Amino acid sequence: MSLQLLFTGFYGVLLLIILVLVGFVAFHLFRYSLSRTHALFSTLFFIFTTGVLVCINMIIFSQIPWSKLESGSMDTVPSVPAPSFRF
Repeated sequence: MSLQLLFTGFYGVLLLIILVLVGFVAFHLFRYSLSRTHALFSTLFFIFTTGVLVCINMIIFSQIPWSKLESGSMDTVPSVPAPSFRF
């Protein structure tokens, strides 16, 4: 079993759990808000924000260099210098 297949499976399960939790939170935001206007706005804002964050996460996950991770040759990946804090 390849490393990519293993982590993609785990990632799929994670996305399924996130989808269920988003539905749970959205239902409660909409159902138990004091006004329907606030309920609609907060539910749509939550779903939109969560959707954007999940899409960004999926894009970043798809950029993982699986072949380099499996071969152990991570020396070709450019290193990012540590930030220097000067006061």
